[in-house]
Amino acid sequence: MICLDVKFYYNDSFFGTRPQFVVLFFMGHLINKYKDKIRISNKMLIIIYISLSIINTCFGVVMSYKMGEYCIYGTYYINPCIMLSSMALFLYVLRLGDGRLKFAKKSGKVIDVLSKYSFGIYLSHILYLDTIKLFLDSIYIPAYVGIPLVMCVVGFVALITVWFMKIIKIDK
Repeated sequence: MICLDVKFYYNDSFFGTRPQFVVLFFMGHLINKYKDKIRISNKMLIIIYISLSIINTCFGVVMSYKMGEYCIYGTYYINPCIMLSSMALFLYVLRLGDGRLKFAKKSGKVIDVLSKYSFGIYLSHILYLDTIKLFLDSIYIPAYVGIPLVMCVVGFVALITVWFMKIIKIDK
């Protein structure tokens, strides 16, 4: 490994972020369970989602400017703006078509594939995310290019990984 100059990287912050996922998991369960009893209109849910997203973006820009570097707090899932906007969007999507979304034939097939492998993609994406991030940290790529690029590359590689595991029957 030394001749290849490979460095192993362990993201210890991954284990420190568990509580926020537990909170979001239970909130998602409660929202799903009581979706018909929550008295917020769909229009208001969209307003909440858009407003909090704009507030969070502005907060990130202002804090990054004041600090002189990127302010990562705006991307944390425990951030109240992200949590509340996510919950509003989740409830809105649940209410669309009583939780049953209908798509055109072509996009429906893509969504079916992504849905089928989404849990595996979620579980494996972290393996590639940190590796790609380490590589991209060594070169300059503007955030407006880097973020979508990383999202697409990591998503694609994770999808191929899960698909390959299913073909060779490792997933059983």
